[in-house]
Amino acid sequence: MPVPRDIVISACGTLSALGIGLEESAAAWQEGEPACFPATRLDPPGEADNLVGEVPAFALADLLPTPKAYLDRQSELLLAAAALARRTGRLGDDDFAPERTGLAIGTAWGGMQTLDRFFADYVAKGARLVKPILFPHSYANAAISLVAMEWEVRGPHLNFVSGDVASTQALIAALDLLRVGEADLVMAGGAEGLSLPRWRARLATGNRQPPGEGAALFLVEREATTRARGAAPLARLLGGALRGGSPASLAATGNTTIREALADAGLAPHEIRTCLTTRRSAPFLDSHTPWRVCAADDLYGDVEGAGGALLAACALFDPASMLPALVFTSSPDGSAAALVLGLPPATNSSGT
Repeated sequence: MPVPRDIVISACGTLSALGIGLEESAAAWQEGEPACFPATRLDPPGEADNLVGEVPAFALADLLPTPKAYLDRQSELLLAAAALARRTGRLGDDDFAPERTGLAIGTAWGGMQTLDRFFADYVAKGARLVKPILFPHSYANAAISLVAMEWEVRGPHLNFVSGDVASTQALIAALDLLRVGEADLVMAGGAEGLSLPRWRARLATGNRQPPGEGAALFLVEREATTRARGAAPLARLLGGALRGGSPASLAATGNTTIREALADAGLAPHEIRTCLTTRRSAPFLDSHTPWRVCAADDLYGDVEGAGGALLAACALFDPASMLPALVFTSSPDGSAAALVLGLPPATNSSGT
């Protein structure tokens, strides 16, 4: 059976140190200047450098119809990205049946900021005086649940906590859900918030790259439903692959994963124009690769579990020069993930 080639990204909501939304972020991308500056929301732990990639200030109330009493930073970023994607994608509440709408989200740390706050109360005040509202916001699936409740998403819910490959894995899962017919629309991507536990853990492993925070969420659907509501596809979602392995064999695992992703996309290596990756993943790419390789997180900081989603967003900043693009992420545990994005279909394309 032929692999469907009509699955597209119809909209993207993104927030990072580069800015809020595709237009603002693309302008910062074109300037090419790192957006990591001294931290304003957190005090650096221990001997850490004071550079971080913080999302500029924004008011979530301007994006969401319902107020929130409390949100973990990861949840706040994901909700904002979802609202931006739905707005720019002209998505109405009745455009898709709730049961045919899915979610696929990736994060490495989830609600660690809230878990740290909850435990600090426990240590300082005892079990009887902790704040009950904090606990349900400390789970790794809190953010995806809040998005589901906000927009009554009742289809497949997939929350990936697979380290640095998490949001790349989420986008591959979205593609799979559309291919097998389990959903008509999938809101897919990832989010990672800054927190002291995360920063301390990075220092403990010797990771001195500036940490970053951010989110990118995409509307993934078929070309026909995109055009039916007057929207234009931003890119094709062509293929992907995910593999596990040992840390010592990560280069071999990465090369195999890339070959499998290209085969799934139906593209030859020479057809890829850009490889978007992270500073930590770049060493595991074949040094003889013909592509232009860009470690995009040098601009906005290491966003870990949201890395693949933000790399995919970068590919949309200048599609004419960036696409077709390969997104490659890897985790220190030995896993690797690759995603292939193609040029959007022409206006009169059948999408097949």
